[in-house]
Amino acid sequence: MQQDKKKIILDEIDHWRRGRLLPEQYCDFLENLYSDQQDNSRKNRSLFEHFKMGNLKLWFLCFGIISFICFIGLYFSSFPWSLQIASIFFVTTFCYGIAGVFRKHGHTSWGHMGAAAGSLLMLAMGAAVIHIQGVNNQFWVPFLIFICSLTWCLVGYWLNMSLLQYCGFLGWAALYAKLSAFISPEISWIEVELRWLPLSVLGIGLSWLLHDKFKRLSPVLFAVGVTLWFMPQADVIFLRGETPQDQLFGILIKALIALVLFYVLRKKWIVWVSS
Repeated sequence: MQQDKKKIILDEIDHWRRGRLLPEQYCDFLENLYSDQQDNSRKNRSLFEHFKMGNLKLWFLCFGIISFICFIGLYFSSFPWSLQIASIFFVTTFCYGIAGVFRKHGHTSWGHMGAAAGSLLMLAMGAAVIHIQGVNNQFWVPFLIFICSLTWCLVGYWLNMSLLQYCGFLGWAALYAKLSAFISPEISWIEVELRWLPLSVLGIGLSWLLHDKFKRLSPVLFAVGVTLWFMPQADVIFLRGETPQDQLFGILIKALIALVLFYVLRKKWIVWVSS
């Protein structure tokens, strides 16, 4: 009975840690308080210690995984397109799954590396399929970016990785910018501002509206909203042929406005971003 109560308490502390409801040091203190020394030593044993102890199952598992990935890499171009798509799905799912396991056991850095590997492989292998198959880049490259962005947002929220979610939203912003430049290649700077600033306000507004129910999403939306505040300048520089020197004054004015607003409203936005 006592062991069951201890397990419930430890599960709740682990939930607080993954949800960032308490600072990391507080979670470590509570976990050490309710765990005995044997449990802690087993849980805190690192991956390298398992390798050092000569765990043959782990060594053979790593050898099999590396061999399979090398096989896919060497023969990827000769696969039919359906098998190429299946390979991308398998590799990225595996990387994200490994990242989830590491995150669950408190190995945050390894979890981030697994998620980063899955994200980069998904993008690179998708681009390789487009190149190998020789399909229309005008359609399939944006479609790839859309799928990658959607995946990064969903997986980032699942794994509680704000940076991965942020990259997903930036991918959608890049698609919006490309579509806007394709439809209207020559428009005034006021029209460019009007195409981006409402989205910036929307991102910051959603961050405020959702900070109670979706605490992990709120800081990401706030960062996206702040980024979109400066997107008109990036739009005209990278997609409409303007030079950075021409936009320097506008960037400085926007940075000053943002700084003043952040300072004046600091007691409001810091609460919902850090909650």
